[in-house]
Amino acid sequence: MVTVYWSPWYPSDTYASMHLLYDEPVSLLQDIKYQQNKENKKENWFQCHAFLHNVKNTFVLKFPSPISFHIDKDFGIVSSDYGKSDISVVANKQPSVTDAYTFSILNNWIFWSEESLEITSTPAYLHKPVFDGYYVPGSFNINSWFRPLEAAIQLNEKSNYVEIKRNDPMAYVKFHTNEPVVLKRFNLSNELIQLSQGCINYKRFEPNKGLSFLYKKFHANGMSKLISKEITKNIIN
Repeated sequence: MVTVYWSPWYPSDTYASMHLLYDEPVSLLQDIKYQQNKENKKENWFQCHAFLHNVKNTFVLKFPSPISFHIDKDFGIVSSDYGKSDISVVANKQPSVTDAYTFSILNNWIFWSEESLEITSTPAYLHKPVFDGYYVPGSFNINSWFRPLEAAIQLNEKSNYVEIKRNDPMAYVKFHTNEPVVLKRFNLSNELIQLSQGCINYKRFEPNKGLSFLYKKFHANGMSKLISKEITKNIIN
């Protein structure tokens, strides 16, 4: 059994007002099980061992609040529901794809393990798409780098409108272990926010460093012990 600690991630000035919106990430298999055709008992992919291995220890991350906006010709983020949703959590980014918009949403999660554990975040490919684009995937070791999963979104060409409802799927997160994963929530203290921002901002001082370099720097400076000690003091359940 592997314990994974998790929390919503926001800057310290907004964390207190946002963390109540977050529910515990739910197992992907549990979240889609209601769709299974139980009359098909011979060739149902819900029973396929390759499929079950693929979704093992995979959880769904859902948007905690509704967001509706469009992007104007000057690349400005404009509310599409007359101010009912909080577009302050949306930030445009320099486009990564030609003729398509890239942006990020500050609805983030942060994970920690006291043992080496690789995670991969991917688009929610087994759910119906909720916008014309995709979540940008990534992988890193949550025992060797303490940073949130950024909700980086890439829209498809010519798409400029996004409407997201509360609890729409944002992404999947898979924990690469054969052991069952147990999630424990913690409160993101100011010290933990600062430690995570140290990881986020490091690339400003030494850009273009690979993960292996960052991991060595992280452990050489005792970050793992600091984070584990602080999380232990802030476990909620």
